[in-house]
This record gives sequence, structure tokens and C-alpha cells, in this order.
Amino acid sequence: MFDRLLFGAAIAAHCQQRHISARQAAREAGVSSATLSRLLGVNKTPDMETFGRLCSWLGQSPASFFAESGQAGETLVVSVQTQVVALLRTDMMLPASVREHLADLVAALYQSVTVEEQA
Repeated sequence: MFDRLLFGAAIAAHCQQRHISARQAAREAGVSSATLSRLLGVNKTPDMETFGRLCSWLGQSPASFFAESGQAGETLVVSVQTQVVALLRTDMMLPASVREHLADLVAALYQSVTVEEQA
């Protein structure tokens, strides 16, 4: 079964790691920004061509996003921080500016905790 949440979280994480917008990600992956926005915001399942392009852009095997009988074919580890940030950035119940501010706040909190633990 296709794991839409994991797929969206992987896209959001890749954008966050590279410090690029979803619009830039869509351009790089060769998909329309509207399509990527729908995939992230409404948790739609992509068509095969879009899925293939995004998997290639992510550098992930398509099998990474499917689970068979509760077992993932390949393991893609997505941190809690990445999942929370991805969910905040794709929550269409919130205005775009609020989504970004909350996502930035969560990322900053995680970073400050990491810095404190290293000290």
C-alpha cells in the first residue's frame, strides 16, 4: 500500500535539507508546482509519471513508499521533526504564513535542543 504521508514527508524533508521551496522542488523534479502542492496539501496519490519523477528527484526507490503486509520493502527513516514540519507545511486549515512560521518555529526548537545537548 502506498504511504502518502511518508512520501509527503520525504519531499518536505528534502526541501528543508536543501533550503528550497516547494516551487523550486517542483521545477527541479519536472512537475508542476500546482501538482506538487496538491500532493502535499491534500495528500493525493500521484500518477505514475509524477511519482517516478519525484522519486528520482528524491533519490529514493519507489519501493521506499510502499508497505506490503505491514512490512516496508526498503526503510526510509524520517525524523519526528521532519514529519511535524511536513504536516504543518501541508495543513491547509492554516494560512500559508502561519504554516511557515510554525514550521520554522518547530525547526528552530529542535535545533536549539540539539545545540544544548551537544554543549
